[in-house]
Amino acid sequence: MPSLGARQRLSTDGAGTEQEAPRLFAFFKPRGMETTCSAGSDLRKFLKRGQLHPVGRLDRDTTGLLLLSGDGDCTNRMLHAGIPKTYAALVRGVLGDNLIQKVLSEGVELADGHVDVARLEVIDGDDVPFGIVAYPLSSIPTNGCSMIRITTTCGRNRVVRRTLAATGHPVLLLHREGIGSITLPPGARPGDPPVSISVECIP
Repeated sequence: MPSLGARQRLSTDGAGTEQEAPRLFAFFKPRGMETTCSAGSDLRKFLKRGQLHPVGRLDRDTTGLLLLSGDGDCTNRMLHAGIPKTYAALVRGVLGDNLIQKVLSEGVELADGHVDVARLEVIDGDDVPFGIVAYPLSSIPTNGCSMIRITTTCGRNRVVRRTLAATGHPVLLLHREGIGSITLPPGARPGDPPVSISVECIP
């Protein structure tokens, strides 16, 4: 991975003014974007000519917070630290209290292993994030559906979609709201340029 060390500096203007290179950037991934660095990926134009790379991935149809890093060691630590990730989702069916308590207390068994869920709750319309309402909801049947928030430290491929499907409530829309304490900047919109964040690396 390309790496910007903590002491490396980037030129920021034509006059040659320099500042220490930020290690992490928050990016609002839009729907339909592949989060790879391969040729032809829409994400490449946000990677500062290869100086940044995504910290993990979001699948093509998931919106929300994607961290971009300029430091390979920082990325590796973050990917293996068990950091909680929080998502909002529109799912089929109505989640009952008994199911929610069962998932929170017992977790969910998938074909590739157990998934612990730290948070699972139904949220109301006033709490729905922009990443969800930005979808053309008119094209999605929402009758008999629930808007939920879920947090897990598991980072396996499509784990939130698979976990909710295993409970009998497949995902229609999925939006990542936060990674640990990091959230998208207020007013951010899908596809906005990445914003540097003050935290250098977690943990």
